[in-house]
Amino acid sequence: MSLSGIRVLDFSRVLAGPYCTMMLAELGADVIKVEEPSTGDEARLWPPFIEGESGYFFSVNRSKRSVAIDLKKEDGRRIARELATRSDVVVENFAPGVAARLGIDYGTLSAVRPDLIYCSISGFGQTGPYRDRKAYDPILQAMSGLMSVTGSRDGEPVKCGAAVTDVVSAVFAAFAISTSLYRRERTGLGQYIDMGMLDCSVAMLTFQAAIYLCTGEVPGLFGSENPTRVPSANYRTADGRYLHVVVNDRQWPVFCEVLGMPELAVDPDFADNRARVANRERVNGVIARRIATRTVEEWLAVFDREGIPAGPVNSIDRALEDPQILAREMVKTFEHPVAGSVRAVDMPFRFSRDGTRIRSAPPLLGQHTDEVLEGVLGYSHEEVERLRSEGVVR
Repeated sequence: MSLSGIRVLDFSRVLAGPYCTMMLAELGADVIKVEEPSTGDEARLWPPFIEGESGYFFSVNRSKRSVAIDLKKEDGRRIARELATRSDVVVENFAPGVAARLGIDYGTLSAVRPDLIYCSISGFGQTGPYRDRKAYDPILQAMSGLMSVTGSRDGEPVKCGAAVTDVVSAVFAAFAISTSLYRRERTGLGQYIDMGMLDCSVAMLTFQAAIYLCTGEVPGLFGSENPTRVPSANYRTADGRYLHVVVNDRQWPVFCEVLGMPELAVDPDFADNRARVANRERVNGVIARRIATRTVEEWLAVFDREGIPAGPVNSIDRALEDPQILAREMVKTFEHPVAGSVRAVDMPFRFSRDGTRIRSAPPLLGQHTDEVLEGVLGYSHEEVERLRSEGVVR
């Protein structure tokens, strides 16, 4: 696997950091997750539950090993430093300044291991006036502007239903780490990566940011519509379900024929995208009335035949049981020692010469403490038992 031989020490918890390290783990890295001994990653306490085990935790912590270490104790911090200097990558999402107080910050660790790649993921990054603020995904969606362009045109701003800021921050972090590993191969040097989740959220704005930066216009709520393209919207069908349709100028005449309204293609008010954007309400009104006369499946059959881009607005169950998703094997099953057989969403990578796989179930809290301390650090079994009796490890 691509990252075989790379060891990642993971101090992160909840979502962004754990998703990042799960990506690295399922590309082959040995990820050692450090958890607090009494409860572990707080995501272990969040629903849904299967036989008392958290499905939330499962979704971002597969293929890792768990060691439970009390970082409040000096022996615990010493163990953490030893593990860090035997790792290629460290990932943490402590509040800024905490890693330094624990003696596991980049400056301390890189002095011992200069080729260490160290990634800090925090809400606002390590610099700037907001660095010490607490942040969660909805707050970052709100502050970045994402929420201001999400919601129905006559409604209020809403957050995306998925934790998009957490997930995209995880993806950016994994990319930055992988790039740094490649750089290290050429230079022999590690580096520090400061990932601010607000920065990642702003990076997602793409053309919405360009509208403001290039024209001074402030984008607003457009519901499911694309502000730069018409038609691109949800339309209710005869069976009550929604169909999303996106059509460009080349496809527009064909689309009009399929609708049974060829006259729209030569109407100067509708003839090209610029005209349709200017007459958005009229265009959408005409299309909505016609789409409402047939079911989702009826429209999809004719649109697919004619090459018109369209897709159903699926509920989660429909999406995860969709034939395309199943054919691409995006839903896999792993065996957990407590929860049994668990279905999960796989990584989306499809390599021709390499791949990803769910290498192991999400770990039980402290499941690999003995294995890691004895196998990686060379501790004796008696020493591990002493540390356990003193509450340093679990």
